[in-house]
Amino acid sequence: MLDHVTIKSIVKGMLTFIPGWQWIRRSEGGGASSARYCYSVWLRHRILAAKYGFISQPETVAELGPGDSIGTGLAALLSGCKVYLAFDRVPFTALEKNLKIFDELVELFRQRTPIPDDAEFPNLYPRLDHYGFPVDLFSDGRLKEALEEHRIRAIRETLLTRDLETKRIISIRYAAPWVTKNNVDPNP
Repeated sequence: MLDHVTIKSIVKGMLTFIPGWQWIRRSEGGGASSARYCYSVWLRHRILAAKYGFISQPETVAELGPGDSIGTGLAALLSGCKVYLAFDRVPFTALEKNLKIFDELVELFRQRTPIPDDAEFPNLYPRLDHYGFPVDLFSDGRLKEALEEHRIRAIRETLLTRDLETKRIISIRYAAPWVTKNNVDPNP
């Protein structure tokens, strides 16, 4: 027998197949408009990936359904990634929101802020044993390089110009609506 939460999830999933449903129920999403939320999502997933032996510093990160902002991808870029690919069914993000989140993320990384924990985001997974800044993943040298002023300017410029096809220091590719695999260059 299915419980109430499972039934609710199934119904919500089925509703996504109704054209226009996302606009009827659209509201600010699960926290992606908060820099602290995006910072927490990115760092929690980096810690989990490292725990299971995944590459310590990926050059490319892809996100399916970034929602209200590309803040998690911006956190990835600020921590040293070079390419961020975002794929969404409907374009929800806004430049002003992303710039605000970006500026706040820069400060969170510069200050090596501890990861916002379960008290601040009780429904955010994965849970961690320790919420301090992960210095084992981001040494002072690695973080200094990732936060060099020219990289920060390049990320900001890429956001402002929406120059998604450039092959320079930083690349952001936001495909929305994403309906075909042809949106992805096999060699980003």
